[in-house]
Amino acid sequence: NGMYMDEKNIGTNAMAIALEEDRPVQVTADEHYIDIFKSLTCSAAPIHGIDGNIIGTLNLTSDWTNKHPHTLGLVLFGVKAIENELERSHISDVLKETYNYVGSVINNVGKGIITVDSDGNINNVNNLAIELLDIVQGDLIGKRIESIIPGWNNIYMSFKDRKSVV
Repeated sequence: NGMYMDEKNIGTNAMAIALEEDRPVQVTADEHYIDIFKSLTCSAAPIHGIDGNIIGTLNLTSDWTNKHPHTLGLVLFGVKAIENELERSHISDVLKETYNYVGSVINNVGKGIITVDSDGNINNVNNLAIELLDIVQGDLIGKRIESIIPGWNNIYMSFKDRKSVV
């Protein structure tokens, strides 16, 4: 269960300042408003979502006698790790969505299509290509394109050379 740690509810504290001022902050001992928190040092930093808006804070609290200048740096490191994971997750979702869209488009084109990565490994085969080649899709995925198109390396090098001229 969470708490409302804003200044309106509990007075001056690191989380409230981090949220209000959108910056990392450390609040120690008598800097706290409420007496029960005056024995503590709190280091807090805002966590931003992928849209840049604040979605929460990360706070590290300890006895004020354990105050250390690197504690706030540790909190910042944790926030950066959380924000990086949020970004990675978002990018992964976008890539999955794009892959599904491309797969749908490829399967609705009136041509047989085989897609390969830059190393020549087959990563997708549309339904018409499967039908035309009389193959099972699973038999090709991950295999080298040379297994069905002899001379692929010559074709690839031709495109690569043309691309470098442009």
